[in-house]
Amino acid sequence: MKLKTIPILALILLIAPAAHAQDADSGYTWQNKIGRGFVNIFTCPLEIIRGIDLTSKSEGPQVGWTIGLLKGVGGTVLRVGTGVIDIFTFPFNFPNPEKGPLMEPEYIWQEWDGPYHW
Repeated sequence: MKLKTIPILALILLIAPAAHAQDADSGYTWQNKIGRGFVNIFTCPLEIIRGIDLTSKSEGPQVGWTIGLLKGVGGTVLRVGTGVIDIFTFPFNFPNPEKGPLMEPEYIWQEWDGPYHW
């Protein structure tokens, strides 16, 4: 029983100071950061569809299914990477001091028709 309580207590002690240190006027909190991380990991395959769609609209279907597919795979890797970083660094002000998104758009469904911001 004691072995289970030690890691839980250590986690609480690590999270509590970081949560308390967050500015009240900041738009992002650690809850936003960890939630964004999980959402981006689960929705990252949609980047493939987005890459094909955006490239097909601007360059044509043949380019969309080749170059757009590659752009989508790249976007998937970036989105899952930022999701993992958000999950592992949620209690800390790292790498973004404001706990803001590392990738734009913040979520895949925002700016679906907008350009990539790599």
